[in-house]
Amino acid sequence: KQIKTFSEFERLSSKEKQIALIAVLFHDMGKPTGDRSSEIPRDFEHEIPSANLAAAYMSKWGYFDEDIETVVQVILNDGIVSDIARGKVRDKSKNLSPQELLAKVNGNKEIIRILRAVNRADVVATVGESGFNAIKENYDSYFDQIESS
Repeated sequence: KQIKTFSEFERLSSKEKQIALIAVLFHDMGKPTGDRSSEIPRDFEHEIPSANLAAAYMSKWGYFDEDIETVVQVILNDGIVSDIARGKVRDKSKNLSPQELLAKVNGNKEIIRILRAVNRADVVATVGESGFNAIKENYDSYFDQIESS
């Protein structure tokens, strides 16, 4: 629900908003779970199972391959920019410049616009608005560099 209040989401087209909502729904579905009393190790590689789940359901629901690929790319790249903005990139292969991220998604700025909205929602849900505000300047600068290229 909160994603709908962010300016990044409001700037999306109707179709992009629909895709963003699907990506938000599935982006963490691949994280391991367990009983309340069990300790779950923090999983930093949940993107692939999350993307696979999204693709399977979207295919079953009759979405076009292009839309499925957009959601998959958003999920696979979720977290990259917030980690870079925080200066805490755990996987050095994901320490991408704005131009490298754009190249990784084949220059598709629709994916970047949706990723920006989804990742902000994820960060705010995880650390709150004040946590997001702490990285907002770096975060916005990163995405602004992509949008202006």
